[in-house]
Amino acid sequence: MFDVTWYFYGKEEFKVTVLRNSIIKLIGLIAIFVFVNSSNDLWKYSLINAAILLLGQIAIWPFLLKDIKLSLPSFTEIKVHFKPMIILFIPVLSISIFTNLDKIMIGHFSSVLQNGYYENANKIISIPKALITSLGTVMLPRTASLIASGDDKKSTYYVRGTILYTMILSSALMFGMVIVSKEFAILFWGKNFITSGYLIALMSPAFVFSVIGNVVRTQYLIPRSKDKEYTLSLVLGSIVNILVNFLLIPSYGAIGAVVGTLIAEFVMTLSQLLAVKNELAVFNYILSGIPFFINGAIMALFIVWIKNFFTINSFKDLLLLIILGGIFYSLLSLITIFTSSNLFLQDLKKDILVEVKKIFGYRV
Repeated sequence: MFDVTWYFYGKEEFKVTVLRNSIIKLIGLIAIFVFVNSSNDLWKYSLINAAILLLGQIAIWPFLLKDIKLSLPSFTEIKVHFKPMIILFIPVLSISIFTNLDKIMIGHFSSVLQNGYYENANKIISIPKALITSLGTVMLPRTASLIASGDDKKSTYYVRGTILYTMILSSALMFGMVIVSKEFAILFWGKNFITSGYLIALMSPAFVFSVIGNVVRTQYLIPRSKDKEYTLSLVLGSIVNILVNFLLIPSYGAIGAVVGTLIAEFVMTLSQLLAVKNELAVFNYILSGIPFFINGAIMALFIVWIKNFFTINSFKDLLLLIILGGIFYSLLSLITIFTSSNLFLQDLKKDILVEVKKIFGYRV
């Protein structure tokens, strides 16, 4: 009710919301450590979370009131928005079903233990996913602004660039999670939750489908008011997810839910890609990013080789392995970008050089 962050997103003023969120959430974290000491403090934990959420929303209002003057709109002004809101409510509902029904169905058809395995794996996968999909939050208002000004060419350029960037990042994260998921699960949850590590590895490809689909949704379908295509893809993904879950969860538990998520994410992303293929060369953009998945596979082999020389007994060891893998992948990717004759990657090379020159000056 009090959330007005959309206003600042629309104006591309992300600093206000990010700074506010960081400070408020830090206060909430400190409050939880100070006041929540036992299971009897559950009400305190709930109260702190609710209060922090409210405080976070209220804290941004002074910045809003500097820019605008509040006025009461007439019903005529409001009613024109009813239909588009209802249309966009359907995909929101579909996403909610898609993200929450898995856990409900695992609990109903399998066991609480299987639900725990799945919940842990899903939470870990969601962290890097949020990192990359945040690009969509940033690029949506920029794309909408370009379309409003008639600059479709620049808008398409951003879509292409974002798809390549997300493929570069997602390939590294996917192969990295597959290789270290077992060790991470043991260190983070204990040996009893090693199954969660296997689920992270199995769920990792869904992460790639998801981030590519996110680019198409936020930078092409939504800014161009292609609500029908957007809604259809999400409803289709939700239906596929439910059907596969019904078939597999009773026999395979959390693994069945992961397979359902994989298939649903693929179907949803493919539907969105097919919806724009006549207007946007998305499949060519994706093909341009395939070399980075080869780099990711090579990095995975490199990490497996490194693991032969020391045992991962702590998060320090795991972090060292991740850093070594990241450096190796970055070097491979830079070699790919600067030696490729692909036109899209050549544009990416130019962008990188421009940014390097901005940082280090034109002596580079």
